[in-house]
Amino acid sequence: MTASSQKCTLVCYDFDWTIVDEDTDNWMFLLRPNIEKELREESKKGRTWVNVVIDCLQKLQSEPEGVTLEQIAERLQTIPFSTGMQFGIRRAKDHGAQQCILSDANQFSIATVLKHYGLYEHFSKIITNRADVSEGKLKVAPWNTEPHACENGCTYNLCKGSEILKIIDRSRHSRVVYLGDGRNDFCPATKLQKGDIVLVRTGRALERIMKSGDAEAAKVVADVRYWSSGEDVLKIYEDLFP
Repeated sequence: MTASSQKCTLVCYDFDWTIVDEDTDNWMFLLRPNIEKELREESKKGRTWVNVVIDCLQKLQSEPEGVTLEQIAERLQTIPFSTGMQFGIRRAKDHGAQQCILSDANQFSIATVLKHYGLYEHFSKIITNRADVSEGKLKVAPWNTEPHACENGCTYNLCKGSEILKIIDRSRHSRVVYLGDGRNDFCPATKLQKGDIVLVRTGRALERIMKSGDAEAAKVVADVRYWSSGEDVLKIYEDLFP
């Protein structure tokens, strides 16, 4: 079998509170704490997260005291990002893994962070909300605008379950590893098979679902392992990628 036809490990990550140790939107909006507070309050009213981000982003960049694109980028480059996770991503890449991201953040935020740490090219695909820079201002739009039939509660703009199935169908892999922390990481976890691995961050919504013991948790048939820091992920990768 040639090297190009060999099956590899497919590793898919959430981004906020998984690759990085914060939420990129909240981190960005803390440039203006009053707007970050509005972001949190509006999201509690049941509005879809990306729609609230779009509105708050316009306010963040509005004159006369709006922040610049450069200030946003500089702020994102300071988001907590553990060395353990960085080394883990590099280790997986060095061992031939195909790495992808499925995130409800946005293209600009993710690319800014990954490029700052020299990790952008370690990922073959990044599926997230769209971003565009026009006249020096950042604009965000939903990844998807069409209704979907997700049964696991994904928001209209991104069903991670359907997206990971597309990636799986188009790749040659021996196993799939998925890393996540939140409620919207449950759907892709249900798409993995026996022999695959779900790495669940402790202390967050996905762990609560997986340890609930109810019928919903039983939808996940892959091996489930728990982690609390990037250093934990690195140790797991030392076993997965010896």
